[in-house]
Amino acid sequence: VNKEMSLLARPPKVQVKSSVGAGDAMVSGIVYAQVHNLDLLKTARLATALGAYAVTRIGAGIDRTKVQEFEKQVEVEVLSGQEIADQLARMGGSPWQESSQS
Repeated sequence: VNKEMSLLARPPKVQVKSSVGAGDAMVSGIVYAQVHNLDLLKTARLATALGAYAVTRIGAGIDRTKVQEFEKQVEVEVLSGQEIADQLARMGGSPWQESSQS
């Protein structure tokens, strides 16, 4: 939710191994998005994908390719601000595409 729109993000169905750290992973996505000035749509997709990824494993570490796959599977429902959401969707892309090279 921000002043322009509100979204509801639904994670992909995954096989849960452990829920430990799922909330932390989601918050890390929100922090990453804030630091990198990502829009709300990308923030919702990234944070939800990171939370979903976290429950599929036990222990630390991250596979950016897998997170990007999960991002594509996150379903986002626009609760308000559809026009802005349409503009953002046309921009597309994963927020990690640019930085995954570094």
